[in-house]
Amino acid sequence: MGFGSVAGTYVDVSFNDLFDHARTLRIYHDGYNPPGFGLSAGTEFPKVYYISNDGVRLRILYGPTKASATFYPVYAPWALYTLKEMVTYDLPYKDVTGYSQSFTIDNIGTTRILEHDMAYHGQSEDVARIGAEVAYTVARGKLGLSDVVMNDPSEGGSDLYTPGHKVVIEARMLQRTVYEPIEGRNLDLSDQLKQMVGRLHSDFSYYKSSTPTAGYAILTYIADQNTIKTIVLKVLPP
Repeated sequence: MGFGSVAGTYVDVSFNDLFDHARTLRIYHDGYNPPGFGLSAGTEFPKVYYISNDGVRLRILYGPTKASATFYPVYAPWALYTLKEMVTYDLPYKDVTGYSQSFTIDNIGTTRILEHDMAYHGQSEDVARIGAEVAYTVARGKLGLSDVVMNDPSEGGSDLYTPGHKVVIEARMLQRTVYEPIEGRNLDLSDQLKQMVGRLHSDFSYYKSSTPTAGYAILTYIADQNTIKTIVLKVLPP
C-alpha cells in the first residue's frame, strides 16, 4: 500500500503470466470517487482505460497512447488453433535467401469463432496477435519447442524465443493477402520473408553471447475466405 497526494491511497498488485511476464497493477482510491487503475511501465504507472478477459487473454489498454498489454494468466494459446501437417516446401521466391530449410502448413484452423473473426476482420494489432499465437503453436506442436516464450511486443526483441535465446523466432501475419491477386501476393510474401530472415540475422548478432543455435521465420497469411496458411523458414546462425 501507499499514498499519493493527488490520487489518494493505492494498492499495488503484482502478477506473472504463463510466459513469466511480470507487471504490477496499481489500484487507486481517494475515498470518494470510483477507483482508478495504473499499469507499471518502468517506474511509472500510466492510466488504465480498459481491462478485458476473453477466457485466454487478459488485455489491458493503458497510457497516453492507449498501448495494449496482453497476458495469458491461465491458458496458453496453443489450444486456440488446429494445425495440418507441416511438410517440406520448395519455396518459389528465388530472391529469398539465407535460410536452410522451408516448410508449409496448408491450413490453420481456429477452435473458437473469436480468433477467426480477429484474423479476418480485426485491426492490425489483432492480426499481429493471431500471428504470434499461431507461431507459438507451430513452435510447440511442429518444431518441438515446449519451452518457447511469446514476447510482449512492447518489450522489443525477438517475437518468440527459448530460454537463453538459444532459438529465436520472428512471427508475422498478413490479412491483406486475401484480397491480393496471385502476383501481388507472391511479391508481398517474398518481401515479408526477406525482412524476417534479415531480422533473424540481427537477432543472432544481438544475442551473440547466448550462442543461438537456430532461428525460424514463421509467416502466416490468409489465402482465401476459408484458408489460413503458414510458411516456416529455418535459419542458421553464421
